[in-house]
Amino acid sequence: MVKNNMLLKKSSFFILLNICMGVCKELEVQQDPVINVTAGETAHLRCRFSHSGSSIIGSFRWYRGAPKGKEVNNDTHLTGIVRVDAETFSRDKDASIFILETLAQYQDTYYCEVDLLGEKSTGNGTRLIVRKPENKPNSDSENACEEDEEKRTWTVIRIILFTLLAILSIPVTYFVHRYIEGPFQSPQSITGKTCMNLTAVLNIMKILIIGLLPAEFIASYVIKAFSS
Repeated sequence: MVKNNMLLKKSSFFILLNICMGVCKELEVQQDPVINVTAGETAHLRCRFSHSGSSIIGSFRWYRGAPKGKEVNNDTHLTGIVRVDAETFSRDKDASIFILETLAQYQDTYYCEVDLLGEKSTGNGTRLIVRKPENKPNSDSENACEEDEEKRTWTVIRIILFTLLAILSIPVTYFVHRYIEGPFQSPQSITGKTCMNLTAVLNIMKILIIGLLPAEFIASYVIKAFSS
């Protein structure tokens, strides 16, 4: 009788064990095999776990290089590590971290370890590959340089055009003035020296002013027409 009870208990134990193995799930941790980021970007190291327990109480850690290797924290990654909060860990079964402003020296394999009241499990690791940023030309700087170069070119053209028009306008203005008001008064001798009559000086200044104003207007108009 006792022997039969012992056999019955053993049979019941193995039956329950088989049922539990079929129904109950052990702690499992899943990680992305590889992620690629560009230096300076934020690296999202995902870690999800599955467990049959209704209430999830525990913690998680990340290691670099190997399981139980160097623990990942703000001391090992000075640009910053952001961990999901306890609520997200329990509700979503999420043990992910974010590496801020990823540097090239952060490239390595990272392992996520989840600890649920002493029951621990570690993922297969995530290989973090850090790419160098592409050397994109600074379009704003190039545009600014092109605009400056264009302005300098048009300034030189304007000076040349203004000078030519001024040279051509002065004799034209002179002959028009002579036709309307007559010839300039000849120089007169004062105290034994020859000097120009004040009226002649004023007339020459008038020629310069009247001649340069049209030259400036024409140069501005031409530059504006060609640059637009």
